Amino acid sequence: MKFRGTKAAGSFDCTKEGCFELLVTMEADPCTLSYGEFSFESELPPDQAAEFTDVPAFLLRHRIGLFVVCAESAGLDRSPMYRAAWEKLDVILARRGIWLLSTTRVELRREPQWSNVLQIARCANADITSEDLESVTSHLANVGRATLRRCMTFCESSSDSFDAILRLVVAGIIFLDPADDISPSTTVRLSPPDTMSIDWLPAQQQLHLR
Repeated sequence: MKFRGTKAAGSFDCTKEGCFELLVTMEADPCTLSYGEFSFESELPPDQAAEFTDVPAFLLRHRIGLFVVCAESAGLDRSPMYRAAWEKLDVILARRGIWLLSTTRVELRREPQWSNVLQIARCANADITSEDLESVTSHLANVGRATLRRCMTFCESSSDSFDAILRLVVAGIIFLDPADDISPSTTVRLSPPDTMSIDWLPAQQQLHLR
């Protein structure tokens, strides 16, 4: 069995600053269900939507809710018109139960999280056989938690056992515990953590669900 899925809906223009980092990070987050490009023009009058011409934004379906996540440039001029448009959009989205949040390219590339994100996202299209998938998930169902090293021993039919395990992580089938560590001794489990968060957002904007 080969996995070729992606959480993305549609194609994207990655010329805007921070767009690539947002795409990679959302794809690597095992709690991401899906994401698609967000259109400011669909919610705001043309003059206010124009304030966000250079801001990449995505509608993110996450295990803890719905979000519009933007990557603002570090040098962005947050003029009074920009702030007014942002506040108006925030109110519009909040009425539909959608959170409006922002981050920056610099925040998304902070280490060591960025290196881990790249490593996980690299395996989004890795191959894993149905036999190996069944073996890994059955073992975790029996023992609760196991190390990456131990789970890799059940991936005998896949071309790369480490990539196969990370493919299950990015697909949200298994979860790293702790979520910010990738090493052979890291433990994984089938269920998501009791307290989930979007931990790649700036600390003051992180949302948690217990």
